[in-house]
Amino acid sequence: MQSRDYDAAVKAIEKSLEDKKAANRDYLQYLKAIALTEAKSYDEAIAAYEKVETQYADSQWIPRARFG
Repeated sequence: MQSRDYDAAVKAIEKSLEDKKAANRDYLQYLKAIALTEAKSYDEAIAAYEKVETQYADSQWIPRARFG
């Protein structure tokens, strides 16, 4: 995301999320939401933020995801 190529960041994050054993999947989901926000894909970003809470109920990233 440092290169500001948010579409590429979303694709890379989605690829990582495909691995069900990947560490920090909640954080990856949160990063995906941020990248979508920066890419101005707001509806998708909202869904990604909501997914942090619904799929990762114990995540430390929920408070940040709630306020995107």
